[in-house]
Parts: sequence; structure tokens; C-alpha cells
Amino acid sequence: MHQTVAFLSEWGNDIPDFSKRISELPTTHFIDTALIASKKVIAAAKRVIEAVRNRHFSGGVLDSESTAK
Repeated sequence: MHQTVAFLSEWGNDIPDFSKRISELPTTHFIDTALIASKKVIAAAKRVIEAVRNRHFSGGVLDSESTAK
């Protein structure tokens, strides 16, 4: 049986106020991200993610705000 695992993340304004007119709404965004992988490759994927975390995020949380510098 083929087993898969999904890693999900979201970021942004998920509650815009649609009662306002379009011209009154601030520019907003909402981003969903999903990584879907076979259970067979999870260990390898974790090693790659850890390498990226160590190289670009000083071993901390992978966060887009850290890259905006």
C-alpha cells in the first residue's frame, strides 16, 4: 500500500472584510503551501530541510520574514 504524508502551512490575512467596497479593501494575500511526499522519502526530505534550515536560517524556524533582510 502506497502511503503519503502531507505537510501544510498557511500565511496571510485569512479573514478579509468583504462587507466593504472593493476600493476600501486593503491589498491582502493568503498563501497555502503543501508538501506531499511518499513515506519512503520522508527521512531524506527531513535531511534536506535540515540542511536548508542550517544554511539559510541559522538552524532556526524556516520563516520568509528572515529572508527579507
